Amino acid sequence: MAAPIDPVQAAFQSVIHDFKDKLSDTKLYNEILKTTSIDEVYDATDKLQEEQAKNGHLRHLSKIEPYLERLREYSGAIDTFVQTKPNVLALIWGPIKLLIQWTSTLKQSFDAIINTTEEIGGLLPEFKEVNQLFAHNVQLKDVLVLFFQDILDFYLVALQFFSKPRWRYVFESLWPKQRDRIKLVITNIGRHTALMRNEFRMEHIREERDARLRALEHFEKMDRSNRQQEYNIIKTGISPKSYDDKLDWLYGRICEGTGKWLLRDPTFAKWLDFADVSTKIVWLQGIPGAGKTFLAGTVISKAKTTGRAIFAFLSHVFSSTSALSILHSLIFQLASDDDDLQAALCQSSRADLKNSITVAVSLLTTLLKCAGPVYIIIDGGDEIHEIERGRLFRQLLELSKNCEETKILISCRPEADIIAILGSASTSIRVDNRNAGSIQAFITRQSQRWFETRNFLSKERAEIEGLLAPIAANAKGMFLYAKVLWSSIELLTDVQSIREELRVLPEDLDAAYARILSRINNLPSVKAKNQRRNILGWVGCSPTPLTIQELEQALMVDVENVDGIVRVPCSLNIVELCGPIVEVVDEYVQFVHFTVKEYIFNPRVDGSIDNTEATLSLAKCCIWYLLQSHFDPRITDDEVADNIISGKYRLHNFAVTMWSELVKRYISLNGSKSLSTKLISALECLAIERSNSDFSGSIELAGQSDQPQLEKFKDQWPELHTMLCHVAQFRWRCSSSDYHMSKAQSHNNLLPNDLDADDIQPLLFDLVGLDRVEAVKSVLHHFNKLDSSVQKELGKLAASSGSAAMVQLICIADSNRISTYPDFLIESIRGTNFETLRWFLSRIDSEVQEDKFHLSAWKFVLVALLEMGSIEMFQECEKYLLAAFSTTTHGNWKSR
Repeated sequence: MAAPIDPVQAAFQSVIHDFKDKLSDTKLYNEILKTTSIDEVYDATDKLQEEQAKNGHLRHLSKIEPYLERLREYSGAIDTFVQTKPNVLALIWGPIKLLIQWTSTLKQSFDAIINTTEEIGGLLPEFKEVNQLFAHNVQLKDVLVLFFQDILDFYLVALQFFSKPRWRYVFESLWPKQRDRIKLVITNIGRHTALMRNEFRMEHIREERDARLRALEHFEKMDRSNRQQEYNIIKTGISPKSYDDKLDWLYGRICEGTGKWLLRDPTFAKWLDFADVSTKIVWLQGIPGAGKTFLAGTVISKAKTTGRAIFAFLSHVFSSTSALSILHSLIFQLASDDDDLQAALCQSSRADLKNSITVAVSLLTTLLKCAGPVYIIIDGGDEIHEIERGRLFRQLLELSKNCEETKILISCRPEADIIAILGSASTSIRVDNRNAGSIQAFITRQSQRWFETRNFLSKERAEIEGLLAPIAANAKGMFLYAKVLWSSIELLTDVQSIREELRVLPEDLDAAYARILSRINNLPSVKAKNQRRNILGWVGCSPTPLTIQELEQALMVDVENVDGIVRVPCSLNIVELCGPIVEVVDEYVQFVHFTVKEYIFNPRVDGSIDNTEATLSLAKCCIWYLLQSHFDPRITDDEVADNIISGKYRLHNFAVTMWSELVKRYISLNGSKSLSTKLISALECLAIERSNSDFSGSIELAGQSDQPQLEKFKDQWPELHTMLCHVAQFRWRCSSSDYHMSKAQSHNNLLPNDLDADDIQPLLFDLVGLDRVEAVKSVLHHFNKLDSSVQKELGKLAASSGSAAMVQLICIADSNRISTYPDFLIESIRGTNFETLRWFLSRIDSEVQEDKFHLSAWKFVLVALLEMGSIEMFQECEKYLLAAFSTTTHGNWKSR
């Protein structure tokens, strides 16, 4: 018959099993089991004390003695009451020995462990005395199990943190969270000590077990929720660019067989190997159109098979790209799936991270050190502004020096300024001297697919294959040459045209572009030619990429006829119209390479497009589009709905945001020449037809820079000058705000579903401070649960730094909103917030009665105005102040 199972023994084994599972490190667990007595711990502390004395860094190891002695008594107690197994004692002594040894390498960490054990030692009961007093209590064994759980809870938190290979780099930022976890364990120890010093029954023990589990689960849940919430708020505020879509686009177009030469390259193999420190920075360089971006995609794919890879694809298409924005993207890519890195990110200064490249580099350095082996791949650095790429590359060099396990690959042209920075600091791999085989693989596979769709006779097919043969050699390492030429051939429909295209190949990329541009310029239809030249010109001059839908509608705008047709009757095949020099990527129309723009805008090229005229043309197109009947402010809601359904507002967002920028660019490009009379006429019509006659007040913004491009209007067209300056100021304010349509996302998706009272208050302050109106709407039902004083502070915050939409939300939710209007009004003044000031003043007219807004309130408003010294704000409040301080004593203030 099997021996009965001791329930207390089983409880100890259950605790051990739970600890081992959560530790999830068999090697570490076995290392812990090697230490089985307190003597081994004291041997380790004595040795450490001797080493510290030699180095002159003696620390207070005596602080740990009460903790060790309490554990000695505890081990004696469980020996008395429970037939312990060796692994129980090993789990008491092994972890503390390892923690002392690990943390001794850093003063702050060593002090943290010593101080924590000192605190726990002071709370643990005198097990020897307690055992004598309560030896008769049969439940004492169960309480000893509780203490065993507490001790292992402490060890688990500390071991999981200090066993990380790079904990030293993030100790300052991450230890406070671990300390909070340990404080929870310390609280449990305190309760269990109090339980042991009193008479207790089994139900008390059960209650303590349940309380321990609830407390630990609640802490973990709140910690995860708070960290994710804070991370998402920071990420939303910075809105880092993601390059995943570009990478996916490349993966879908990388031709099988291309890039193999790079994967076999010995320099690249050294770069892939983190153990090889001789090749930390590789520069993949080559002529324009050599296929560097596609090779960068191949590199990322390979790097991801051996480690973590973060990357950026830079392009001339996005002219606003800065070194800081690229670093932001790398930071959030690195932290995206790592809780520890997110926690470290959340400890950084939110405002400084958004605006300071120094803070961003410092944070990225910390994250890289903590993350371990990481590949950074940057493509297209030559396509962004020289100043920004210089800042970026210099910071990357510093990162490489400070982060031993970081490998960097840069793919770009060898421009002079880049050579000066990267030349001696990197190992270069030249692309265009090595990629002829890849170009041939591309031609072979493309032609095989093409022949499968065409029913050429065998003789014609053999002839065409012969004509295709020299393309790879003729490309001279220029992948783009082969791509453009091949795409041109694909568009041809008869054998004779194909023969003519291939018999005399273009000498270089410019010659390939010349063929396409000449084909457009020689179209027999003037209308067809102008349409295609408009497409090329607008794609090249647009401040931001045009979508295919926007471009289709822009082509329908008739600048000679405001009432013309604006509905797009059918979609356009842009590539078929303009040839293979343009492409549509994620609905955006762009050139296949920046060299296309350089070529078609080059005045020395026969039949080139004038950049100034293209900019003027697109500016007039946007203005006349805004003057069309579907923008008439008098149209009904039903008409607006019909216009939306029919697609008349396709160009709306681009036109309203870009027309003024296009005007400024045209003026700059035009230089000293006279301004276009047609542009002046369009602007005058816009000022007359679309000005808001109901708007009153000033929109002057503090800190707004001058508009030197608009000075040409000042003397001859002063009203246009005023209008354009106001528009520029408004656009400046929009661009400096945290929210942009291009960054729009559902804030509801960023908010945890299980918010409680502790969550909602800091969350609302964050969201109101950031003016996240939609996000506040989604949690506004929690507002009335807050204390009235908290509601008032939220209203003051909205009044000071928010929008009218935000204060309206808060005031509608606040049941005491009328009585708090004076405080909100004063905060609007102190925050120099004209928008919320006007909103509150308008509400006073419509809602506030005399008994709610008496003279004393206006006295405080007047004091605030005098303190600020703002004439504009005083003028806004003037009529209300005059009414309030009138000597009339009868009737309400409105009648006065």
